[in-house]
Amino acid sequence: MTFLKWLATVCGFGQTDTAKSSDAVSAEESTEAVGRTTPEYVQNVVQTHISSEERSTMMTVTKAKQKLVDWCKSQIGYHEGYDGSNKYADGNWDMKLYLFSAVNVPWCDVFVDAAYIAAFGFEDATAMTYQQPRGYAACSLSADAYKRNGAFYREPEVGDQIFFFYGGAINHTGIVVEVHGDTIVCVEGNYSDMVCRTQYKWREKMQSNVDGNIAGFGRPNWSVVAEPESTASDDINDDIDDTIESEEFDIVHPTFRRTYLHLEYGDGNGNPLPQVKAWQNLLLCWEYDIGQYGADGEFGLDTDNATRQWQKYVKDRGGDVEVNGVVDEDDWIEIINVPG
Repeated sequence: MTFLKWLATVCGFGQTDTAKSSDAVSAEESTEAVGRTTPEYVQNVVQTHISSEERSTMMTVTKAKQKLVDWCKSQIGYHEGYDGSNKYADGNWDMKLYLFSAVNVPWCDVFVDAAYIAAFGFEDATAMTYQQPRGYAACSLSADAYKRNGAFYREPEVGDQIFFFYGGAINHTGIVVEVHGDTIVCVEGNYSDMVCRTQYKWREKMQSNVDGNIAGFGRPNWSVVAEPESTASDDINDDIDDTIESEEFDIVHPTFRRTYLHLEYGDGNGNPLPQVKAWQNLLLCWEYDIGQYGADGEFGLDTDNATRQWQKYVKDRGGDVEVNGVVDEDDWIEIINVPG
């Protein structure tokens, strides 16, 4: 019996139910970028960089956004160096994009550029964020690039670059990784010198250009890297059918190729999932707080926080888990076999 079949039997889900840091690098420093071939050294800083043969046009927009979100979440907790340096420009791609080293500059916008490059490669990332032929390490200039191309919006979508007012101008940025009505979850670099997960009531923070308020959302040109959802609908259905026949779940980690649950997990239509409900019930057995709605089958912020708390507890006691909010095969084994 495969692990996943055993897990489905044990958990009973065999079927699916239907502050901030200023980032003001001067315009003079943001000079004309040259050359648009993917550099070999980009892989030093971008571990998930895809090759030119694996062009992301094979992806749907949903999968492209998920790829970006997964990378952003994997970086949460990183802290800049004692000298203010950051790892996200430490691969010379910044020299190619900005024509200056961004290793020691305020790095929130640098982090965002690194995220898109990590997910989609240098050429596609700079095209989809409107940084060809000019590259920017200043938030205000990056926002202007979206505005010039009609891609600056007042309402967020997952994968958008979010911009904030500070010091009377746009001086901070991050990436939207989840949207729940009026609430958004973001990942931001150089937030208290770290990569942090943040949460906002976005409508309340778009009233004026007061420090900390949201200026708007830059929307990448997803057509550069992905096909429209409608053209891939048949393929999606085929994938789901194959998944059922092979007794696998419908989401697999893009790097480790393991089945997993995490904050973005869902069936694509906002419906709760029995896999998530099973995990939530196990957390409740360990007496972790998963929020007022209990085991509702939705992997929201409360479930994510409880998962991280459980992972830290188990890891501190020698368990084979990572504290990342991602529920993979090792987590399932530990939570079932280790007494709470």
